[in-house]
Parts: sequence; structure tokens; C-alpha cells
Amino acid sequence: MTRLLLTLCTAAAVSCFSAANERETLLGSVRLYNDAVRWNQIDAAANHVDAAGRQRFIDRRSMLDGELEVSDYEIQRIDLDGKHEHAEVQVDVAWSLARRGILQKTLVAQSWERKGGAWMVVKETRLRGAPLTVYEEPALVQDRAALDQAPPTRSR
Repeated sequence: MTRLLLTLCTAAAVSCFSAANERETLLGSVRLYNDAVRWNQIDAAANHVDAAGRQRFIDRRSMLDGELEVSDYEIQRIDLDGKHEHAEVQVDVAWSLARRGILQKTLVAQSWERKGGAWMVVKETRLRGAPLTVYEEPALVQDRAALDQAPPTRSR
């Protein structure tokens, strides 16, 4: 009986350590990505973007090259799923456009997925605050999802 109890306690401790370790790995990736975005290191940031969205990320950021200045970011929340394969991260981003010089704030939802052993950003959506073209708008994300689920139409 004592041996069974010891085995169960050891398994629980290993499981807790594993979850904490996975959260730290995710947090490290989130920081590396957002630091690279903050300092306009687009190639370094793109390494943390899922392959399917990488070119779109680079194109959107390149449109504002030399114009967008991210002055700071703060990680507000991290929700990691039970399987440690998906995470939702909320980041408060302080930024300005060089031509305007007005500090703006945008709360961004970043969707992260574990792919090939690495955490990758798969989507960034503005939750509130000033809109910025590098982030998806909530209505556009919903409209795109509805279009993806709509049955095909026939033309006459």
C-alpha cells in the first residue's frame, strides 16, 4: 500500500513539474517573439510564426517598416490547454506611428500552437484598443470562419 501511494505521489509530482516546465517553455517563446517584434527584428520574430502564416506576417510588418515603433509590451494572461498543445496569450502592446507620434495601446490575443516541439504563433487578433493593420480584426476573423464553413454556391 505504501509503495502504491509513493508511486502515485511521484507520478503527480512529475506531472506538475512537466506542466510547469511546459508553461516556462511557452513563456520563453512568447517573450522571444514579442521582444523581436518590439525591436523590429522581423526575421527573428517570423521564426516564431507558423509556416502557414509566416509570409503574411512578414508582408504586414514590412508595410510599416520604419513607421511602426513598439515602445513596450506586457503579457497580461496565458491560458495553456490541458494537453499542452494550444495556448491563448493576451499581450498589451504600446505603439506609435512615426508620422503621428501619438502613443496607442492595443490588447492583442495571440493563439499559439505546439508544432514539432516548438511553440508557434498561429493568429493575432485585436481584442480592444487602437486598430493596427498587423493584427486581425475580430469581425474579420469571424467573417472568415463563417465563409470557411459556408456550403459552396453554384453559379448559373
